[in-house]
Amino acid sequence: MNVIVIKTDAGEYFPGNDVRGDVYLNIVRPTAAKGIKLDIYITEEFKYSYVSENGFLETEQSKIRHLKNENVILYERDSPLSHGSYRFPFEFTVPISTPGSFHSVHMESPEWKAVSLCVIIATAIDSTALTMSQSVVILNCTKQELDEKHVVSPQSTVYPVKSLLLWKKNRGISVTCKLLQNIYKTGENLELRLIIANNTAVNIISLKIKLIRHLKFKTLESTTRTATNFHCFVPKLDTISPVEKRGSYNDGEKLILTPEGGPHIIWEKFALMNGNISLMNNVLDKILIPLRDKNNVPFLPTLNGSAIECKYSLEIILDLNIEASITITHDIPCILPLSNKQWESIVLPEWTKNGIILSDC
Repeated sequence: MNVIVIKTDAGEYFPGNDVRGDVYLNIVRPTAAKGIKLDIYITEEFKYSYVSENGFLETEQSKIRHLKNENVILYERDSPLSHGSYRFPFEFTVPISTPGSFHSVHMESPEWKAVSLCVIIATAIDSTALTMSQSVVILNCTKQELDEKHVVSPQSTVYPVKSLLLWKKNRGISVTCKLLQNIYKTGENLELRLIIANNTAVNIISLKIKLIRHLKFKTLESTTRTATNFHCFVPKLDTISPVEKRGSYNDGEKLILTPEGGPHIIWEKFALMNGNISLMNNVLDKILIPLRDKNNVPFLPTLNGSAIECKYSLEIILDLNIEASITITHDIPCILPLSNKQWESIVLPEWTKNGIILSDC
């Protein structure tokens, strides 16, 4: 049986990186294949469907090609290739504008599928049955940002507490939070340091930490909206009020969809402090925040794309015994996607080691 295999030199790349790899072809039976071509796509797209309040099924969608190289001929000749093993090298550059890899599917109402992916498809010329594809994971940060991930800016706030004695200076409760690094991989634990300086008579009675996701889909409203009535007629699109869209608003020419209804709490933890940190300086170090759900499914990575945006933030709330609270937020700069399991699982057969190199590039 004739076999085609494709493998790049790595599974993950930064935007702007050169991707190098090889297509391997082993011919043991007569074939019409006269060479190898590549199709390379880097695509960011979503499709979002839901039923509006007036009973209409609405669909919003957007598709952006960050790279579209089709029918790239690696090698071609006039006659079919003979029996033997062949290797066809290739190379291309990931556009610097590529936002990163992302995959989210939600099957309940509202339904959506949102992906940002890079796929390489190798096909034998004149023998389309010989085809193979490989996905490439694009990281959502630069190499410099990853190298400097421990350079983190803390977030601080001071809650003023007035003294009842006029001759005493007013004091406050100072709260500083800091991630131990800027970049984590989804599925890992975030590590948070919380520094509390309280030299007042006010007690801190509880601490709550929330991990919040901000998921948005962005599209040009004038070109991508469709609607279908579940009843007997289809109204004009302009009769559907934007107010009836679930979690959406206009930002200039773009329609911004918030499929999770806006900021969405995906993890939280509550702890009673019992006044233990009310009158002294304290450092709560290495507070672990999981980047996965209770079933150990990793959370979505961050993405700042043209059509899809996924960001995270922490909200820390300290309740005081004076019917007040202190709230401080900390953005999470980057959550990396999972490693490329497909690439890791590719084991090159022995015959690939002795393939004849053929190239028109």
